[in-house]
Amino acid sequence: EIPNAMNKQARYSTYKPTIDNITFDSLMEAKYYIYLQEKKKIGVIQSFERQVSYELQPKFKKDGKSYRPITYIADFVVTYDDATYVIDTKGKETTEFKLKKKLFEYKFPELHLSIIQYYPETDSWLELDEIKKLARKSKCRKTRQKTA
Repeated sequence: EIPNAMNKQARYSTYKPTIDNITFDSLMEAKYYIYLQEKKKIGVIQSFERQVSYELQPKFKKDGKSYRPITYIADFVVTYDDATYVIDTKGKETTEFKLKKKLFEYKFPELHLSIIQYYPETDSWLELDEIKKLARKSKCRKTRQKTA
């Protein structure tokens, strides 16, 4: 059982639920895991993996100093019959994530990276860009109603 709400603490501090002996980084990620399990059970998806790592830039040395590789760890990699999607569940895109996303898109052009979030108004998981569009439309509609 996952609680629907969490007590807000620090800026990026989140409740870390445990399901099937897996501790998730966020409540949203845990809910998406349950959603994927249901989709796999009914045959909508073939499979999914968690915490898949992608090397965006290899480690290197310069002037005797060693630099660690830059990696991106996806929340999920979901395989359908005809396609594979790299999924990240996010409430907000951080500056660091935006940079890693850009590096990922450059290095892995054959993969589709989706940033998703649960959208209660449609009772579905949507891409963050789509949610932003819907929020702008809703805001415009409310503004027009106020001025009418």
